[in-house]
Amino acid sequence: MVTGTPILWDHTVCADTALSALAISGQNIDDMCKYFPDEQIDRLGMARDTLRWRHLAPTAPDTLWCYPYFDRDPFALKQSPHVYLVGNQPQFATDLMEDENGLPIRLVLVPRFVDTQTIAVMNTKTLEVKSVSFRMAGWPIVEA
Repeated sequence: MVTGTPILWDHTVCADTALSALAISGQNIDDMCKYFPDEQIDRLGMARDTLRWRHLAPTAPDTLWCYPYFDRDPFALKQSPHVYLVGNQPQFATDLMEDENGLPIRLVLVPRFVDTQTIAVMNTKTLEVKSVSFRMAGWPIVEA
């Protein structure tokens, strides 16, 4: 069985363009969704807000379990990434936003592969993102 892990990954993806990506497993968005009625949940908007607030896990450690850090907050952002990936989401979604300096940030909600058989692919020069599905007729869907 494939399960999500609480991972935070910050890395330069493409040396030619100095493209930086920040990937998180999605518990931050899932936890924020607990406090909204279903019809008001906007996962892409919540991801956008975490970047605008410069904090990836605004509910931690109160309702999203994490170690309470005292010297520094590992979820506080010092700078904006070029790409912000949020994993384990119910469906694929993407948006292009700007940071406070007008630089583009590509937001990508990546669905759970085990549920959707879908991945996201991105052009590192244009930041264009598309979803690709591997689902085939007749193949059973594995319930996680």
